Amino acid sequence: MAPSPAETCCLSCTLLQGVQVISTYTVVSGSINMLGLLMNGPRSVPSHSVILATVEFLNMMLHTFALFAGFKGLIGVLLKDVERLRVLMLYHLCALLLLCLERVVGFVKGCQELEMEKKLTHREEILKMDCNTYQ
Repeated sequence: MAPSPAETCCLSCTLLQGVQVISTYTVVSGSINMLGLLMNGPRSVPSHSVILATVEFLNMMLHTFALFAGFKGLIGVLLKDVERLRVLMLYHLCALLLLCLERVVGFVKGCQELEMEKKLTHREEILKMDCNTYQ
C-alpha cells in the first residue's frame, strides 16, 4: 500500500504555502546575490587553489540562477505547474551538492594549510594538531 501524499508542510501550513515560502526565499536570496554581483563584480580575493577558485565561481553562478528559479517556483505554485516547480527543485539540489563540494574542498585545503604551518613553525600547540582533531 502506497503512503498517502503529504498535505501539510510544517505544523499547520499547507504544502503549497510551504513551497511558496521556499520560492519567495529563493527569489530574495537570488536578488541579493544578483545585486551583489552587479555592484561589486566577482570577488577578486586571490585564492591559493585553482579548485577552490573554481568552486567559488560555480557557487556564484548558481546563486545568480536562484532569482530565476525562485520566480519559476512562484509561478509554478500559482499555476500549479509541476514543470516549473521542478526548476526550483533542481536549483536546490544543485545548491546542496555544491555546498557539500565546497565544504569538502575547504576541509582538504585546511588540512594542507595545517601541514604547511607545521613545517614552518615549531609551536607545540600546532604540532599537536592534525586533521583528525577539530581544534
